[in-house]
Amino acid sequence: MLTAGQKGFYITIAAVPLAILWYSAASSPGDNAWSRLVKKYEAGKQEDARANIIHTTMMEAAAADRQLFSSSPRDDSGSPLRMPETMNFGSPWNVSAGRGTADLSELAKFYEERDRKAERARLQRLKENNGVSIYD
Repeated sequence: MLTAGQKGFYITIAAVPLAILWYSAASSPGDNAWSRLVKKYEAGKQEDARANIIHTTMMEAAAADRQLFSSSPRDDSGSPLRMPETMNFGSPWNVSAGRGTADLSELAKFYEERDRKAERARLQRLKENNGVSIYD
């Protein structure tokens, strides 16, 4: 149960927002609350209309550019396929030597010969240094 002092406190607290609402509704004598509410949303409609005009202009420019590119001559010297790489049965990337569609035997021979030369040079250095590595 609320005592008389508590009721007055809550009535005062509730009266503050009601007074603010009443003042905002009656603040302008020429306009009533409904006309101010309508004007408030008309400004939003004008902003939406401006945004729509900008969007329409941008879309028209994009359509004109698309027509410009579609009417330009095409270079048909390439493959008639849209994605010619799909006709390959293997991936062109990450192919180990000898496993792909290309002949990599010459490349493998080159690297094997380079490794043989490096190994011969290493053994020659070990012989010259009496078995002591230059990295020790």
